[in-house]
Amino acid sequence: MTFADILLDCYRRLRLPAAPPAATITRIKSLCNEVHRELLTAPGISRLRDGPVPIPVTITASVARSGLPPVVSRIRGITDRTNNRTLTELPLADLRQMDPGQLFVGGPASAYADVGYMPVQFQPTAATGLWAVSSSASDTVPAVFLQTFRTGGYQSSDTETLTGLARVAIGTGTPLTDHEQVTRFYYCLTFRAGAAPGDVRQAIPSGGPATPP
Repeated sequence: MTFADILLDCYRRLRLPAAPPAATITRIKSLCNEVHRELLTAPGISRLRDGPVPIPVTITASVARSGLPPVVSRIRGITDRTNNRTLTELPLADLRQMDPGQLFVGGPASAYADVGYMPVQFQPTAATGLWAVSSSASDTVPAVFLQTFRTGGYQSSDTETLTGLARVAIGTGTPLTDHEQVTRFYYCLTFRAGAAPGDVRQAIPSGGPATPP
């Protein structure tokens, strides 16, 4: 039943014409919205209120981990529509016990584990250099802030100013080439600089400190 159907049913029950006065329609709409909100807060209705929304995610062959977009707050299930199968959710500890090296990547996925939130969608697969870039040429004021763990367990904190569409290497002075894990990544604006018009992204090359893709 649509909202229009609900209004027509209200008109019928109240013995009103099919097109009542505008003031009457406004009052009935307000009442319907109030009752709707009250019903959605009732016990047991959370599944209807917070129903899962399918979001397509493209994974890469032979890559054990994949990132989800920020709009996803909770995973209710994952399906492989290409092979027509539903993946089984496993605790992360069980998955690590079964495949500690994350080497079972030769065939269609059969299970998954939630490893939690991370500051970036993908972590480096080896010690490498990092870059940041914006989708707008106007982004020359925001500064990118990055915290990482480098080879040997050393912590690094770096801030670099964006240069629009040109990628900027992360690392004060000589860019570092041994980042292994990103722990924080965000950008900040100078006072009264306004909002950044573009989407700021971090580029992690697949291997070594070569020119980022």
